[in-house]
Amino acid sequence: MSDRIDLFLEGALESANRTELSKFFKHFMNARFGFSIVGYFLLTDRGIHTHLKDSIRYHNFPEGYMEDYVENRRDYNDPILKEAHRSNFGFHWFDLERTHGLSTEERRYLDRIKSNGIDDGVSAPVFAKPGRLAYFCLTDIGKVFPFNQSELHTVQMICQEYHNLYEGFNQAENIYELSRKETVVMNYISQGKSNAFIALELGISSHTVDTFVRRCFLKLRATNRIDAAVKALSSNLICYAD
Repeated sequence: MSDRIDLFLEGALESANRTELSKFFKHFMNARFGFSIVGYFLLTDRGIHTHLKDSIRYHNFPEGYMEDYVENRRDYNDPILKEAHRSNFGFHWFDLERTHGLSTEERRYLDRIKSNGIDDGVSAPVFAKPGRLAYFCLTDIGKVFPFNQSELHTVQMICQEYHNLYEGFNQAENIYELSRKETVVMNYISQGKSNAFIALELGISSHTVDTFVRRCFLKLRATNRIDAAVKALSSNLICYAD
């Protein structure tokens, strides 16, 4: 199956932007492996766990699935997510029932997936910059994917190549990917507001605001508040205040 990696790269490298790349990736995974349902999630950035809502880069899960996942914090009992954090290799979702000592809630989580007509699924953790971890969820309704470890590795390598190219487009397009809360904080910073003011407005501690500010500085590669505000404004991550 290693020829599939070369075939993927041949098509993917013709992509002019992230949109074209993602469209090709989704088509390729469906046509070559039978995965019509794909999820792509950023787990950590610079070693910091990504906020659940901001971790979603793409998914075409059934309507309402991710909304329920986020609203009800299903991540707390999601053994697939936990395995993606600690594994270096691709894996079958329901193998976790056999190979891991899952809690009752974790088993219920997998049962819930099965109740939606999912008989099998594969996840592949991928890596880029140090401290930056993502993973893919790949499946289809009513299908089984009898991949051996070598075939799982091929799937993982294709996901890794897609992730590398996606990250490359991010850098080329100067996309910093601020989270929702970081965007709010940056809006206040661009208005010259202090951390104490922001904390009071958002109902959070000054320490938490300081954490958001430091994350913004890291993502924007900024050295001070003015530098960060200028970069955020020029990248259209925030808007000029009226």
